[in-house]
Amino acid sequence: MPKRQHTPRDLFKGYTVKRLPKSRPTADSPAEYNDHTFENGRRYRGHKSEFPWPNDDEATNSYSSLNTVWTFLLKATDHHLINAPITPREGTKLLDCGARGMSWMSKTEDKYPGVRISVIDPGCAWMYPTDIIVHHEFEGEWPFTARQAFHYIRCFALGGMIADYKGLYDNSYRHLLPGGWLEVRDNDLQFFTASPSPEKEEKLVALRKWERLMAEAAEKFGKPINMAEKHKALMEGAGFTEVKEEVYKIPIGAWMEGEPWTPFVETSYRLHMKHGLEGYTLRLFTKTLGWSLEDTKAFISEVKDEIADSKLKDLRLYSNFHLVIGKKPETASRKP
Repeated sequence: MPKRQHTPRDLFKGYTVKRLPKSRPTADSPAEYNDHTFENGRRYRGHKSEFPWPNDDEATNSYSSLNTVWTFLLKATDHHLINAPITPREGTKLLDCGARGMSWMSKTEDKYPGVRISVIDPGCAWMYPTDIIVHHEFEGEWPFTARQAFHYIRCFALGGMIADYKGLYDNSYRHLLPGGWLEVRDNDLQFFTASPSPEKEEKLVALRKWERLMAEAAEKFGKPINMAEKHKALMEGAGFTEVKEEVYKIPIGAWMEGEPWTPFVETSYRLHMKHGLEGYTLRLFTKTLGWSLEDTKAFISEVKDEIADSKLKDLRLYSNFHLVIGKKPETASRKP
């Protein structure tokens, strides 16, 4: 019998989508939503903390395609929303840490009616419904009280967003109920080849230079990237138990076979890199490394040319995506 071909309809069978409210900031929105800076034609958050990534519509679309990678990747196991061993019910308190939009919140409310979701959205690019508790700072003390302690915290795409990772894990531990779960999904901005060779590396000179300079610039900026493989140790160091990690090889381009999610994941990740490369690069290169805008854009074009669609099948590039979950012990203190 021939192998059944999966389609997007298969992966989202039984899933409904509700229309999101109009929640873009307006002129009379709180200051944190409208206090932005503009550099090199891109918009960045201008309220308190500073981030290397933009928060404009183009960045939001790039972020959405990254979220789609995880959705397709985990849909087959029905854990694309929450992978930790918890079944939310009415009154379950969830925290979306690093939200940058309402997609996960909306889908989770659809699947688990009655849950109570709070948000830490560092981008300040989206206005949330008034009944949602929203905080805009990863760093420092979180404003939630002991009565607001969570059953589940989700952290997503943290690279370049955090200066103090220990503080993030301490905050997560502190604001979970005993027995609550933390889930972290993250990926690095570095790429591997499935069949490495000197000949392939000769075709990736610009990409390898970009990887090295991005890591150096992010470190200098004060918010490192390429932290995904460190989350497990950080979680264990903060006191979490039952820590488990899954690492997925996510291809760029249509070369990997063998999984039902492959065509949709590789397409989403290719689009993410194609449309997100400029957003990742501009501020770190021009503001942190001192490159001119002209030189930066020329270099971005070199990188894009190396990973053009027509070349990806031969290069067989992939990134590692890490999913880590851990539990706050049942015997831990409830106080935040």
